[in-house]
Amino acid sequence: MTERLVANICRRKDAVYMLNLLVNKGYDLTITDSVMESTAWNEFRDEGIAAIQYLEKLHPEPLPFTDSAFVAAIKNSEQGKEILPYLLQHLPVSLLTDRVFEEACRNAGALKLLLDRQQNNLPIGCMLRKLPWSRTSGDVLQVLLERNLVNVDESTVKTLAPNFYALDALLSWKPDAPITEKVLIAGTNDARSMRLLLEVQGSTVHITEAVLDAALQSSRDLSVLQVIQHRVESFKVTEKMFKAALKKQTKYSGSLLIDYLVEQSSESLLRDFLLGDTWQDEDLWSDIPRCSFLIGFSRKTVLRIDGSLSEGLAFDIKNDTAYLVSSLYGEHCLPSRALL
Repeated sequence: MTERLVANICRRKDAVYMLNLLVNKGYDLTITDSVMESTAWNEFRDEGIAAIQYLEKLHPEPLPFTDSAFVAAIKNSEQGKEILPYLLQHLPVSLLTDRVFEEACRNAGALKLLLDRQQNNLPIGCMLRKLPWSRTSGDVLQVLLERNLVNVDESTVKTLAPNFYALDALLSWKPDAPITEKVLIAGTNDARSMRLLLEVQGSTVHITEAVLDAALQSSRDLSVLQVIQHRVESFKVTEKMFKAALKKQTKYSGSLLIDYLVEQSSESLLRDFLLGDTWQDEDLWSDIPRCSFLIGFSRKTVLRIDGSLSEGLAFDIKNDTAYLVSSLYGEHCLPSRALL
């Protein structure tokens, strides 16, 4: 009887009945590690354990279990909570490999059972990186913290910073965890994480250029920058930041990030930007971000926008201002100062 067929039978609701039927008909069952893994995947009540016990009677030597059986039991959402304790009771601790513990980082209940059996020399770093980006991660991390298995240092906080749910659990457990520049950079992947980090850091918050650069590279760039601005009230926008934002734009993408940076920029930076080489760099600009920049510039300054600055754009800055503004901001939204 082939390994594949026996493995498929071991996942059935009538696994024991079918196995017994084959044996009674004289078939020699091939029992391998894949077969034993399939018993751990059995989702029907009591059938997985019953199949294991039946195969034990047929096999004179220890069944060929590997760590894959533990992984299957952890992933088995229906009957894993019954099969895993059975495996832990009957199988050697040597099968509890790093892979098993890493998989358990998605299942707090399973992790508790594993730690009751073995909690030395665990791959804690890998386990923290495996935490899912969901509320489950907070439950799993809580288990590790309660057993004093996590050293809450800069490296740990940095690892968890992109994962809001894990970070929330960590900072609830240890509010004085170190919040460094590296941690803040890691937190730029999620505005909720950044808000949490800045709240914990309190009056000692210090936003560096490296943190702002990381925020601009984030897929959540605008929301993260807004969180930072709300906490520190203002920050210095540089030409480097503008260039980073422009490189993320495409001809057909929105210009909200450009609008935001213009709003936060000093008038002197905007003037230098318009008069410098960057304005003429066609590889950086497309029509919409360039027009958006000009409108933002006109709102902040009293300088006149002459034709040389808008040369080559799809819009006539002098004559088509209303059309330009309605295209970018909506039909009834006009700049505070007319573009001349």
